[in-house]
Amino acid sequence: MYNTSESYKQAVKGNLLKSRIEGTITLQDDTVIPFTEKDIVPGSMSVNNKCVNSSSFNLGSVYIGELSLTLLKTVDRYALYNAGVKFSYYQALEDGREEKILMGVYHVYEPTRTKRMIALKCYDNMKKFDVSVADNTVGTPFEILSYMCGICGVEMEQTEEEISALCNGTQIFSVMADKVDTYRDVLSYVASMIGCFATINREGKLLLVNFMTSPVAAISSKKRMQSTIADYQTYFCGVRARFIADQNLYPYSVTDDTITDGLVLDMGDIPIVYGTEVVKKEMLQNILSVLKEIRYVPTDFSIPGDPSIELGDMITLEKVNSTEQSVNTIVTSFTWTYHSGHKIKSSGDNTRLYGVKTKEQKEIDYIESMVSEKDIITHSYTNASQIVLNSEKEKEIISFKYAATKDTRTVFIATVPFVMDRDGYIVINYYLDGLLLENDTLRQYVDIGAHFITISNNLAIEQNTRAELSVRAKTEYMESDIRQHSAKISSILDYISTGTYTEQAVDTTAPGATIAKQAIKAVLYAQGLSGVKEWDGTITIIEEMNRLQLAPLGIRTLVEHATAETQVPLGGIITQAISRIQLDPLVLRGFTEEIGSGEIIEFVVTQQKVEFTGTDYTETVDGVTKLRTEYVAESVEEEIDEGYLSSVEIVTDVYQSVESVVVE
Repeated sequence: MYNTSESYKQAVKGNLLKSRIEGTITLQDDTVIPFTEKDIVPGSMSVNNKCVNSSSFNLGSVYIGELSLTLLKTVDRYALYNAGVKFSYYQALEDGREEKILMGVYHVYEPTRTKRMIALKCYDNMKKFDVSVADNTVGTPFEILSYMCGICGVEMEQTEEEISALCNGTQIFSVMADKVDTYRDVLSYVASMIGCFATINREGKLLLVNFMTSPVAAISSKKRMQSTIADYQTYFCGVRARFIADQNLYPYSVTDDTITDGLVLDMGDIPIVYGTEVVKKEMLQNILSVLKEIRYVPTDFSIPGDPSIELGDMITLEKVNSTEQSVNTIVTSFTWTYHSGHKIKSSGDNTRLYGVKTKEQKEIDYIESMVSEKDIITHSYTNASQIVLNSEKEKEIISFKYAATKDTRTVFIATVPFVMDRDGYIVINYYLDGLLLENDTLRQYVDIGAHFITISNNLAIEQNTRAELSVRAKTEYMESDIRQHSAKISSILDYISTGTYTEQAVDTTAPGATIAKQAIKAVLYAQGLSGVKEWDGTITIIEEMNRLQLAPLGIRTLVEHATAETQVPLGGIITQAISRIQLDPLVLRGFTEEIGSGEIIEFVVTQQKVEFTGTDYTETVDGVTKLRTEYVAESVEEEIDEGYLSSVEIVTDVYQSVESVVVE
């Protein structure tokens, strides 16, 4: 967390935050352009950063910090390319002073002009590491980091002693140009192996950071908005990675059997680690020692702006879910928007939904996947018997059952020859696991005679799942021009033969189609499908039963008699006698009623262009607490092209009634 005073911490806990912005833009020719919050389009300034690469926890993140803002400045946008941007945040304190927080150093990469405004997309110095690796390098983490920073023009924040004190900080790593692409990739591999993530600090320097294991701040329930708090904790019992062995990547892993139901962190391929198996497992064990200390609850919440919060901070959220319970969470990403709030997210997996395989299973799965996932597996199909289609019921013409060893998309192609006995529609439907794919239905009109139709589709399938594709077809009647002309011709021929013209009806017989035996040629293929020699988990059982002979069933004659007659309702009176109820003498004693008040709620109502501030719904006058009847809404200055404008918005729908509004 950024080092701030106690006065600052108290100020950000208050109900009213007052702050301002000052910054500079330095062009390539050293021209300095200052800007303040008056130059910024409201709501356009935001800072976004992460220390994880996905929605799960991981080590070695090298995310590029982003700054977006739109200025009301007349500046040549071409002169802004690669310009440096620095700005600071000034928080007003209760004693009238201000505390300055440096917000970072960025460079303009995408300036866009729109009329009087210019929008800037800026990145921090992490972008400078996107340089291709040209030479092989061997050394300790500090030596490799120093070498990269020298090439990419980024200053290091930490000393050699500080880097060496980190996990695996004195190990030797080998960077080979043929196994890595850019220096940002190298930075990610080094950060992973020393149990950190890499980021650019507020001075623009490279910083390797450990995730915190104890809270550095607390946020009350009153300051949180739109919070989502998980009902589980994220923690780890193992780690695995793939290191170089015999010039190939080979999986290694270590686990702590004393930790139950923990996650196993998969670090992926780390091509900078060589050496013996003992050394590699020792490095993984060192990383696991760091991981075992990390335990937190994933969250997603918003608070009023507090730019002192940094990536990797552990924060306590007080009174979650309207209880007295507190949880610790880790900041893995944030989006800070000036005067529009601070969105913070903590990503992590659920240990209850995570399965951990044995070492042998993981190694076998890895070897098999490396082989099978690269092959294109093809399944083919043809119909074993003749198929006759009609309009009454769909019939299956093609069927595939298949399984996948990884997430993939299958390609399906088929040619279906058929003979129509009448013209009409041929309708083809796809069913995946028994469910109709409504958007993929094909309906095509064909004339009488022999035809063929070619169909194709692509279908997604997830890893380690099975699927069944069924293609079904039927015919449909259509009152075509051909049928209408045939009816007219029949009428004319009948007139010629009989001398009397009688209009013949259009033939409404539904068409039929015949598909010859083994006429259909279909194929389904993709990478990552289970091979034809591998069992895909399908067990097919067919049982044939002979015709059941039932003895003749006789039905006797049924006789039913029905009569009708009039029923006259009879009148009557219902009476009920209730005896006297004797009550004992009732004595009313004196009673006391107590009236109390609950918790007084502090609140801040923020509108788009005005802040309405009230401390509570009661006030104390001369020692007597009573309901507040007067509230104050303060106007704010707005920017217009000419003149002076202040606006105020009075919110009245939160009160039972409003008797008067006084404007001063």
